[in-house]
Amino acid sequence: MKISHIKNLLIAGAVFMLAGTALAGWQSDYERALRAAKENDWVTAREAFIASAGQRTGDSADATRLPGPVTEPRVWRNGAPFSPIFGAAYSAYQIGKRAADAAEKQQFLMLSAAELNGLVEKGQASPDTLKVLGKVYDLLGDKDGSAAVKAMTGSFRVDTEFMEAADQAAPAPRANNSGGTSSSSTSTNQGGATVTTNGNGGTIIKVKAGNHTDIASLFGEQPVEVKPEKYAIVIGNNNSPEPGMELAFATSDAEAISAALARYAGYSPDQITTLSNATAGEISAAMATLAESLPNSATVLIYFSGQTAHLGGRDYFAGNDIEFMTDSSKMVEKRSMLQPLIAKGASVFMFVQTHRTFSGNDYFGKERIVNGTISESFATIPGTQITGIFRDGKQVGVYTDAFIRTLQEFYTNTVPITDFCWNVFYTMRGSRDSVSRRGGATQTPTLPILTNLGPRSPF
Repeated sequence: MKISHIKNLLIAGAVFMLAGTALAGWQSDYERALRAAKENDWVTAREAFIASAGQRTGDSADATRLPGPVTEPRVWRNGAPFSPIFGAAYSAYQIGKRAADAAEKQQFLMLSAAELNGLVEKGQASPDTLKVLGKVYDLLGDKDGSAAVKAMTGSFRVDTEFMEAADQAAPAPRANNSGGTSSSSTSTNQGGATVTTNGNGGTIIKVKAGNHTDIASLFGEQPVEVKPEKYAIVIGNNNSPEPGMELAFATSDAEAISAALARYAGYSPDQITTLSNATAGEISAAMATLAESLPNSATVLIYFSGQTAHLGGRDYFAGNDIEFMTDSSKMVEKRSMLQPLIAKGASVFMFVQTHRTFSGNDYFGKERIVNGTISESFATIPGTQITGIFRDGKQVGVYTDAFIRTLQEFYTNTVPITDFCWNVFYTMRGSRDSVSRRGGATQTPTLPILTNLGPRSPF
């Protein structure tokens, strides 16, 4: 045999061996996920599904052919679909519905909803996908989401071996792998805006994302009518004592949030306090001044973009003068910051854009304030970091960007908190009606954690 032929055979054999190794990798991880699912170890199952997905490109409804002679074709698992992304989303659903902690439950269910919607948007909606997505929305109390799923159809095929029988849909005829489609809306609109009245009597003028880049094209330059009982304090601190953890966009985000609250949400500019690179002492002083000026039963919005910590069972906001993330003397304790507002009977709506990395089992947002009337929403789930994107050549926080865009879409002085947070979520992650993703596909914001507030309480 010629040397060139031997060389070619060796190269072909090496390629085949590499292909077999790669196959064994994704196959091994997938089968590890199946074993974990049978044992109801959904954390391990999710991790293994994600590992398997990283070694192949996406889910597949078709049978996977294994390496071997052309004359003796073999398929993996008797022709079962390859569904690691669906498996990861299903695992998140299982983790969420079993979670004892309300915040953890919400976070995993939202993560599952985002990943299942991602499959729908890619044309990979199966009857099983849609049934699980509907259950996720039911657990989250999202009636609009549940209704939208009921109007969808899909014929993609997924692996159901790891699913509980109650979560599986009735078998559907296999068609052309088309994705889920929702029925067309019967709502009337003018100029691309749908006008509705919320449960609090306020008017919500909602603009479909992507239809208008400039809200003034619909409504002119007139800001939303001011509500005198609404106050806001917006804080942006860039500094971090930990290299690489700085938020270069925090101060500019604070300015943008303050402007958006005045323009789109009915906050008087005279009742918005904006702090940039403020020390702990300056934050405490501003909060004290705000508390003293508040009338009884006011609405207070707090937006904080910067570093935070959870120390000794308490949550802390870091001043820009922080030098060590364990030095609480350069921080403001969340509990002490909120108590003067609670004493005035204020309804407090707090939004926090911060890294929520773990320190052992602790993370910022773990502390719960059980007295008072409070909503707490976070830019990302525990264990993850926040990110920035560029808009018009300027860096902004992904959460801030979605927050402002959602204020624009609602354009009301009575913003319903849970609906608002859902819109922020879909603006970041990609919406159920296939609106394009906007830069936050790796960052998952939370729904509000509500204490003595209803899901449609306005801010």
